[in-house]
Amino acid sequence: HTLYFNLSIFVLVVLATIILTNMMVNFYQKKLALMATIDHLTRLMNRQAFESLSANILADSRRSHTPLAVMMLDIDHFKNINDSYSHAAGDKVLKGVAEVLKHTVREADLVCRWGGEEFVIVLNKCTLADAERIAEQLRSKVAAQLYEYELYHLKVTLSIGVASYRHEEALQ
Repeated sequence: HTLYFNLSIFVLVVLATIILTNMMVNFYQKKLALMATIDHLTRLMNRQAFESLSANILADSRRSHTPLAVMMLDIDHFKNINDSYSHAAGDKVLKGVAEVLKHTVREADLVCRWGGEEFVIVLNKCTLADAERIAEQLRSKVAAQLYEYELYHLKVTLSIGVASYRHEEALQ
């Protein structure tokens, strides 16, 4: 009886260990997947994730013949912010601009930190005229915002390019 009891306990301990190990591996796999697709500073999609998702959106737009617009945004004179106030100030500005972008576009749109101070937005089922209106909203909201860093109140502006997608083109 003692042998069977000890074997039962051993099996339970091994099963519990396997289950806990599996749970931890799954947890860290999800965390790594998130880290691989999200920009850690702005919490926006990173370029790698954007390139994969945008291909699906382009294919869907091409198939359904729906309009699609793309915006390229750049924070004006960003290097001056980093040089004059510090990279921590630049990070604060990047986070603030990212928040404006996230809260201004629709949930169906892709917002990506392309690199440095550049962002890309894909506006799904959006005409060029609507995209230009949204670009102006983004530009004015960012310009109206004060980005506080220590004792400074920084103002920034955006340069935005807008294009509509032609179904025979690839996004490059």
